[in-house]
Amino acid sequence: IQDKTIYSSAGFCKSTQLTFTYISSDAHDELINIHCRRVLSAAQIYHLEISDEKTFIGTLIQIIKLLPKLDSLKIRSLSFDQPKSLSAEELAILCSIANICKITKVYLEKMVGIGEVYLLMTLCPYMLYPKVGFINNINVELFLRNILEKINHERNNYLRSLCFHIPTAEDKMIKKLEKMINIEKLLLDFIIERVLDNIYLKWT
Repeated sequence: IQDKTIYSSAGFCKSTQLTFTYISSDAHDELINIHCRRVLSAAQIYHLEISDEKTFIGTLIQIIKLLPKLDSLKIRSLSFDQPKSLSAEELAILCSIANICKITKVYLEKMVGIGEVYLLMTLCPYMLYPKVGFINNINVELFLRNILEKINHERNNYLRSLCFHIPTAEDKMIKKLEKMINIEKLLLDFIIERVLDNIYLKWT
């Protein structure tokens, strides 16, 4: 499969990167706003990395709104309800960002539930190269089936590849996924293969 390198660390660094190593749960929106604007006064930001263990989705939405030129995003994991729930204003911002967000590369290192991927698909409608890291209790077949059904249902014309990082990946799993896709006719023209702990799926 071509474009494998897009999923590497180098592929997530287009030009200037902004990294948040820790975002306090008590951080005020205005403080994040000030920090981002200070950075933007010195350089345009194309890559955002948040290495904090969990990122509240409301905080992520706010940061992305402040960085309109983002091309890639790397995060450890998402939280929907810690330390608070999404407000009506944040939900409205989510809808508005989806119309202008140009992020094409997304790496979610630790997926706890498929809802995180659904939200990223909504937040980043032009996403071309998603990479997802699984934790052990995720059903890979169910995940892939649900994602492909959602892509087909929404007629997503941008997303044509997926990469999963699965420490327990093996060739037997690849054959099982390939069989499922063919039998259920989830895709017509596709290639799926394993490279070390990564599974690459690409289709036309």
